[in-house]
Amino acid sequence: MADVERKRVVRGIVIDDEGRILMGTRPQSKNFAGLWELPGGIIQGCETSHGSIEREIKAKTNLDVEDLMFLGEYIDEKTVEGVVYYVSYFRIYPRDLNQFKHVDKNRNPEWDWFPLSNMPREENIFGEIPLNKVRFYAKVV
Repeated sequence: MADVERKRVVRGIVIDDEGRILMGTRPQSKNFAGLWELPGGIIQGCETSHGSIEREIKAKTNLDVEDLMFLGEYIDEKTVEGVVYYVSYFRIYPRDLNQFKHVDKNRNPEWDWFPLSNMPREENIFGEIPLNKVRFYAKVV
């Protein structure tokens, strides 16, 4: 594994007031094109995983993070084009869902909210989502 590149990635389990999870489709220009994924991206430079997920959520959805909880890290032992991914997962409640907008259709062609019982089967391109660590409930306002 010495010749394998390693990348740190963050993924957010963004939950709305009804307990649904936000997911977007991958663009045609990326590996796994068209599959559903949790919002997130690659951690930049000296950025922390917390800072990275807040930046990624804002850049892709225009949502500000109000409540953020680290759930754990998954190491994808399978390589994709010679890269091993270290994926950190966060449970996220946005500050104001009315701020949501589809910022860049080239990065994620489609966004949708899914109840936990009806998530797309191919939702996670990196491995198991740690859903057992997330409390899915409607947020009390």
